[in-house]
Amino acid sequence: MKYLSHRGHREYRRKPCLVFSVFSVAILLILVSSCSIPNLEKPECTESRDSVKQFYSLYIGTDEQDRQQNWERFQKFFAPGFSPSPNSGGPDPFTLATDWPTTFKVGERRVIANDKTDLQVQLYWRTDPVVVQKEVHVEVVKINGAWMINKIGN
Repeated sequence: MKYLSHRGHREYRRKPCLVFSVFSVAILLILVSSCSIPNLEKPECTESRDSVKQFYSLYIGTDEQDRQQNWERFQKFFAPGFSPSPNSGGPDPFTLATDWPTTFKVGERRVIANDKTDLQVQLYWRTDPVVVQKEVHVEVVKINGAWMINKIGN
């Protein structure tokens, strides 16, 4: 009889630990799922930014000879009526510079209309002790569901 009461005592003692563990895991899951950061950016900005990032990644990441030979693959990023050519002489029409940037990032974004946004593209030239930054503004328009570059300026 003494053995049974002792065994029953140990089983009773394990149940609170199990209940506490299950309760702790449940609270942890609730906290993790409720602490997500909301996206405050307008959908127009997100979609147009993705299109501009794709273009500049492809453009900056491609060497000059390959760009000239395969120029048609860049055309899908341009709105009708916007047709700059990188080999027209003078500054590059997409970076507005004569030397080649090493990287870029999309900075400020603002909605001009439901189908038009203005994006700041920050271009960087990195040499050992110095990093030079320049920005260009890219106007992007939505045509037939696709965001396309319409204008580039300072």
